[in-house]
Amino acid sequence: LHFFNYSWLSKSKRLRILKIACPNIHDSADIAAPLHIERGTHIEIGRNSFINYGCNILNGAQITIGEGTQIGPGVRICTTYHHSNPLLRSKDKQAF
Repeated sequence: LHFFNYSWLSKSKRLRILKIACPNIHDSADIAAPLHIERGTHIEIGRNSFINYGCNILNGAQITIGEGTQIGPGVRICTTYHHSNPLLRSKDKQAF
């Protein structure tokens, strides 16, 4: 994502680079840099969606941003999880 965020390439070339890290982004999505995504394989961004600058997505679980969705600047989307019980939390290897 560093190259997407700080490159001076055209928007279409930066989106192609972003799709290498996050393959489930529709070609018509409009995403403003900087964008921070924890796991590129856990996110899907639908057709004609817009994500404004400074979006931070912590996606330990799957996130689907539907068709035509518009997300404002500086938005944080968090799906990380863990058990509230400390004993269960320490034993769960998949918890974030």
